Amino acid sequence: MQGAAVAAGCQLVATCDLAYAVETAKFGINGINLGLFCSTPSVALSRAIHPKQALDLALTGRLILAPKAEEIGLINAALPVEQLDAAVMEAARAIGAKLPEATSLGKSLFYRQAEMGVGDAYAAAAAAMADNMDIAETRAKIATFVRKQ
Repeated sequence: MQGAAVAAGCQLVATCDLAYAVETAKFGINGINLGLFCSTPSVALSRAIHPKQALDLALTGRLILAPKAEEIGLINAALPVEQLDAAVMEAARAIGAKLPEATSLGKSLFYRQAEMGVGDAYAAAAAAMADNMDIAETRAKIATFVRKQ
């Protein structure tokens, strides 16, 4: 991300699985400055960062720079502009090199379990682990790893 992600733009960043930005990028939900509480953006923001941080942005209308957005967990990293593309490509390559079925299964579980109580979340996680172990390529990778040990 470069530039400013404000209101719906900040909502979009908060909705993304991963987000990287240049150090000078700005983030916020500043509708309150015009007398309009950013209700819709606050939904995504309150789920992406601590509610007190989200409410601070919603009530004050202030914009924060990328290093602060990284500090509060809105983005993964605030980087110098010349490092942004390389960091995004590195993350994309690392994720792309993983078994797609495992990545999909894990991502699905990650979001579903967040809405559950702890007991149900562990039960869903155990079921997902069993499903993951049913993937032939997963079993092959684990067998190769164990043989090397």
